[in-house]
Amino acid sequence: MILQWFRVVSLIVLIPFILMGCENAPSTEPGGTKSTAELSESAEKVPSQGEGFFEIGIIPRSPTAQDNLRAVVSGNGIFSYAWFVNDEPVPEESGMTLSNSYVHKGDIVTLEVTSGGETQQSQIVIGNTPPAMKEVSIKNDYVYHGIDLQVEAVGEDPDDDSLEFLYTWFINDDEQSFDHDAVLPGERFYKGDKVQLYVKVSDGEEESEPFLGVDLLIPNAPPHIVSKPSGDFSQAAYEYQVVAEDPDQDTLNFSLETAPAGMTIDSATGLIQWPLERVEMGSHPVKIKVTDPDGGEDVQEFDLQLAPSQ
Repeated sequence: MILQWFRVVSLIVLIPFILMGCENAPSTEPGGTKSTAELSESAEKVPSQGEGFFEIGIIPRSPTAQDNLRAVVSGNGIFSYAWFVNDEPVPEESGMTLSNSYVHKGDIVTLEVTSGGETQQSQIVIGNTPPAMKEVSIKNDYVYHGIDLQVEAVGEDPDDDSLEFLYTWFINDDEQSFDHDAVLPGERFYKGDKVQLYVKVSDGEEESEPFLGVDLLIPNAPPHIVSKPSGDFSQAAYEYQVVAEDPDQDTLNFSLETAPAGMTIDSATGLIQWPLERVEMGSHPVKIKVTDPDGGEDVQEFDLQLAPSQ
């Protein structure tokens, strides 16, 4: 009984001190949280990001005339969109996108977004579209040593810029430092050489990737008969020295495909001989063929006319 009475008295004595401690206690304990009243007061100081607060942008950030543009909006609200190209409105486009059909290289595009009485703008400039190679064609009907190799390059540029083609020739993997146009001189290469051509196209601002336009082995060059038959029948035997040239300097073989009786040709030198004794008068057809070791050939055909006076 005495113990219970002592506890009650102690509690009565401590109550004032407990109440004073609550009034003077700090609002935030170390590592603790703020009171409800303080949280309410802090919330009132945070600016509202509801309707009327937003940010805008345009993607892609570095557009070309090939890109459709799109508005990017962060925030809440009901938005209206207006697009301008070089300060001229585009009434057909009132949504979040602008078609690339309305823009060209160098145009300034403005996006205007309105919400809750607030209007914001974003601008972007249409950049250059790099050109591209389409094809390279060889203009020659045939290619071999001594014949200039000529090509024609075709490129495309969506911005309709003027194009310049840059040529780099290789022979057997060695770059030809002095040949940078569309023609490779025929004396530069020989039978069996590997010739390659890389072409780039430039619009003055950017270049395309190198395009492999030519990749070939130089073929055999056929021989060519350059002499003309003699018409002299004043001697006892007719002679005609056939002359043929071969760009590859191959050893040539001469033969008669068609010839009158008694006519012969030296297979190594091309000398034709024909004894005229007891030869019938009239027309005598002749066909000469010259070949090289790789199967290249040339022929020459003509008629020898023998008249009685001869």
